Amino acid sequence: MHKFTSKTTGRLALTIGILIAVSAVFLIIFFIGYFNGVEQLYIFGTSNDVLNLTVSILTCVMAVMLLPSPRRQPLLFILFLVLIIAAWIGAAIVTVDSLRAGGLMSNRTFHVLRLKYSLGFITGHDLHFGDGLVGLWIIAVNIYAFIKKLWPRRVTIPGIVSGLLYSLGFFVEFGTFFGGIGQVVWGISLSRWITHREEGIEQLAV
Repeated sequence: MHKFTSKTTGRLALTIGILIAVSAVFLIIFFIGYFNGVEQLYIFGTSNDVLNLTVSILTCVMAVMLLPSPRRQPLLFILFLVLIIAAWIGAAIVTVDSLRAGGLMSNRTFHVLRLKYSLGFITGHDLHFGDGLVGLWIIAVNIYAFIKKLWPRRVTIPGIVSGLLYSLGFFVEFGTFFGGIGQVVWGISLSRWITHREEGIEQLAV
């Protein structure tokens, strides 16, 4: 079975979409608590940060799963490998920034990473920039799937839009929010299409 149409890919895409939706709900609850001075609700802000980094990591796992074959398409393999590395760097940026925002990483640990381990690039950018790097892969994989006709347009178009919105994180903060909404639509669309495709194949096999 092709990895672009496997059940594992569909389930992972759906999981990512659900986590983003839950993360958005947690963020709304946090702001309700913040503006009304309800400290008991502040925990939802930390939960949102943890889900943000989880989504970035799972998206990068998906990127590795969908890496083109090096034998048949060596140039595309190299291009996607570069984009996947960039996405993982983006996920690392999101992780560090989210842990700091959620109060789960001390300033001392942050400065140790920055100075002792020379991770200035990762510690010097925020999660919006990190999501922008992840967005570059999302754009590329959906363009690839569109050209190769691996996914239908109703899947690839939301994916490309999501990646483009994420890439706005290089310049403005709101890109991450709208990119997340786009990724929810993309993840659910991809999951539903794969599910329906599998059901159709099973019916033909009966």
